[in-house]
Amino acid sequence: MDYQVLFAGGIIAFGLGVGMFMRIKPTRTTDSDEVPLAPSKPSAPPPDIAALLREADGLIGEGDTDRASVLLAQAASIDSERPGLWYVRSRLLHAQGETQQAVKVLEKACKGQPDVAAWHGVRGSLLLELERPDLAYLAFQQVLELEPDNEDAKRGLKVALDAQG
Repeated sequence: MDYQVLFAGGIIAFGLGVGMFMRIKPTRTTDSDEVPLAPSKPSAPPPDIAALLREADGLIGEGDTDRASVLLAQAASIDSERPGLWYVRSRLLHAQGETQQAVKVLEKACKGQPDVAAWHGVRGSLLLELERPDLAYLAFQQVLELEPDNEDAKRGLKVALDAQG
């Protein structure tokens, strides 16, 4: 008889346990295709590419090409086809002594955004540095087509003409 009471008590306890489990059972379960929800963290907004380029350009001017290079890589991971990125990259290459490569990258920037006279002027100056006055002349002409009163381009054009003989 004591056995039956214990057994009945066990069933009652078991029944309460199942009943309690049923009441606190989660309402949503995950299927094998679902990913369990993780605690949400506030996500940082993506970096502004224009701000990255401005900061990198400033660092190049200060001579900190290593940090500028890191920022340019970050900017390229966001939008590698932006002409402004190519322009700042050309400035970095020039600062690192790679003038010929800088001209190639700058030409890409000029083709991507041909209406930026200043980029053509920089290209002309770099071409003069590479002793290519014939190509520099063309670059300065492009500046003057966009900005006929640009005094720097007029001087560059004269230097390129004088260098050609």
